[in-house]
Amino acid sequence: MQKLISTILFTIFLSVISFSQNITEFDNATNLITEDFTNNETSFPILTSVDNYFIIDNGDYLLIRNNTESEYAIISSTTQQVSDFILKTAIKLGPSSNNKSSCGIIIKSQTTRIGSLIFEINKEGEYRIKELLVTNTYKYLSGKTSNDGWVRNKIIKKENEFNNIKILSEENIYDIYVNNIFLTSVFTPSLNKGNMGILIGRDAKSRIAYYYLNVPSETTNNLTEGHINNLSAINLSDRIKQLESDILTLSNTNERLEKENASLKNNNTLNQTEKNLQDLEKNISNKDKEINSLKSELSTLEKEISSLKKKYSSTVNELYVKVENMKKVLIYKGFE
Repeated sequence: MQKLISTILFTIFLSVISFSQNITEFDNATNLITEDFTNNETSFPILTSVDNYFIIDNGDYLLIRNNTESEYAIISSTTQQVSDFILKTAIKLGPSSNNKSSCGIIIKSQTTRIGSLIFEINKEGEYRIKELLVTNTYKYLSGKTSNDGWVRNKIIKKENEFNNIKILSEENIYDIYVNNIFLTSVFTPSLNKGNMGILIGRDAKSRIAYYYLNVPSETTNNLTEGHINNLSAINLSDRIKQLESDILTLSNTNERLEKENASLKNNNTLNQTEKNLQDLEKNISNKDKEINSLKSELSTLEKEISSLKKKYSSTVNELYVKVENMKKVLIYKGFE
């Protein structure tokens, strides 16, 4: 089993090595969103409520999420769904009592709001990539599940500093750059197209300096035949860590199930032992009944013996008296 797992991981590792930073910016582009946040007429909502405070402030899109329990998705008002694209933006996280307060990019959100890819950063200089499967349920495509997918990287600036982010998408492959340095790649075959947006984490403050979204003016395909053939095996280098974590989880689950199975076997043994004890107790009860019957019979016999003793004792006494009287008569008659 371990040999098979190692072979799978090695195969994925080779695929990852052969697949990274392959997407180039296309020449002919159409601008879908060009936001510098200089006025209130934006592709993103202006919203003030108890939980959310989203406004244009000093040329930034200021986002304050007061809710400490959940994140919030902000989808752009652009109705056109995108497939291949170039996204450029800049995000700065502000102070928060939440050490993992975050802000990120929503990629290809489905109209049902179930299904999207999310790249986000937090104020501690970490990033993560996750895929929304169903409402509030994510699959982490980076890091380890035990750390909620977060990965520390020195190219990501921390609190109160802008991080310039560029994401290139082609054929469901995404190359991600932070501060003009290639960070990682990811492949999600389940999301062909969707709407773009912003995700603000729970108890988080963030500023968005700009948000530029371009799509190709005509369909192009910059992938080589080798890359296309290998798409089913391609994943991120971070995904290897995720797979190792999943394997460990499965191993722990298997161990737990084996223990439960052993426990069930022990319970079956105990049940058989209890049945044997019940049978033994039943036999003992039957023997007790037999003993009590014998005791009753013995008592009857003892009574009969006692009666016989009384009867024969009286007869012996009578005979004794007769013998004594005869002795007296014989003595009297000189036959002592």
